[in-house]
Amino acid sequence: MKVLILSCNTGEGHNSAGKAIKEYIESHGDQAEFIDLMMLSGKKTSNAVGGLYVNVVKHCPHLFGLVYRLGRLISSAKRKSPVYFACARLGKKLKQYLENKDFDIIVTFVSGGDIDVDEAKRNFEAEDRCDCDRLHKYSILGGDRV
Repeated sequence: MKVLILSCNTGEGHNSAGKAIKEYIESHGDQAEFIDLMMLSGKKTSNAVGGLYVNVVKHCPHLFGLVYRLGRLISSAKRKSPVYFACARLGKKLKQYLENKDFDIIVTFVSGGDIDVDEAKRNFEAEDRCDCDRLHKYSILGGDRV
């Protein structure tokens, strides 16, 4: 089994959990790869997203909570939140990353990471290049297999 673990540079909670899962998987003889999803857009993007998140949560936690709740309020089956569109843009980069890989499972700790995986799967299916039914995705934040 080969597992891809997606995290992001927003504090060490995501990274610590992802690294622990990677270690556990490898200790059972399977392969695991751990990446910062934001690095697919470059180190500058990863640092900017991580820095913004940490500073907002540290200095204005109520603002973060408000923005998070507003995003959930405007997001529906018909309307997508700005976070959805930002994450969907990474889907194409994730697709490129996955092109020569053979992962069986993708685990994401990234809020919106499941959107990226869905977008990558749509791109593969559109090109008829992937048996996406065999690719499983687990979102740790939601706790659900998607």
